[in-house]
Amino acid sequence: MKLKSIFLIGSLACAALVATSCDDDDDNKWYPTPGGGENEVLTKNFTQRYPDARNVEWEWEQGYYVADFNDGRHEVEAWFDERGEWTMSETDIRYEELPAEVRTAFEQGPYGTWRVDDVDLWEQANRSVIYILDVERGEQDINLHYSEYGDLINEGQGGQTGRPTPPTQTYDNLLGFIENRYPDARILEIDNDDQYIEVDILDGRTHKEVVFDREEQWFYTSWEIFQRDVPQIVMDALNVDYATYRIDDVDCVEYGEGLYYAFELERGERDLVVVIDSLGVIQDIPYRW
Repeated sequence: MKLKSIFLIGSLACAALVATSCDDDDDNKWYPTPGGGENEVLTKNFTQRYPDARNVEWEWEQGYYVADFNDGRHEVEAWFDERGEWTMSETDIRYEELPAEVRTAFEQGPYGTWRVDDVDLWEQANRSVIYILDVERGEQDINLHYSEYGDLINEGQGGQTGRPTPPTQTYDNLLGFIENRYPDARILEIDNDDQYIEVDILDGRTHKEVVFDREEQWFYTSWEIFQRDVPQIVMDALNVDYATYRIDDVDCVEYGEGLYYAFELERGERDLVVVIDSLGVIQDIPYRW
């Protein structure tokens, strides 16, 4: 990922960027802006946030200042915007440093027997932390994104694919909707595809997926629940036609002004999704698992 020109590497960069002498102890104290000169805000913010940083190297990447360094315990990559404000950071941590909830979720989940190749802590401004496990089995390599409570919020191809990226859009309408509807929620990730924008949030301790269309209009919100928490009237309706199917997952879905229950069902080679409203009536509403 480090393909851009490096602005600061050791004493050579220090000598080239400023017309003053510096020794090895000062190598990491210069923070150049694209137009030249010293960015005092960046210097202050970096020093305050990472007072123990050592072996610092800076790059200009995707419109951000990116610092690679060691904080005394971990390798860290920190991103700052053009104003010098911290935006996000990636910290390499040991598996043993993961929260117990994350370790349990991984070890008891479908990838629990895979080898853990790398573990990262992602911190982003105004968002909740994410733990990313890069796991391997044979030739397969997958990134698993977990909330601090062990919710698996995303998975994708391993390596660099699937890493959180700096925000390129403000999403004012989208974020305003979430703030009004879920005032206590913290954002985990924002994902885009050709049709939808999906925002993963922590509403209290509950991981929810808030789905919008490309115009940032709310589509629905869903979260996983236990089968035991489904109202009996809904289970009775499901069993009329689908009693022979195995329930793989159940989601609670806020759609429009109603509350629905989406069942992911399996029987042999057949998979399907059945959506039932809170009154026990099967509904034909769009839902993407």
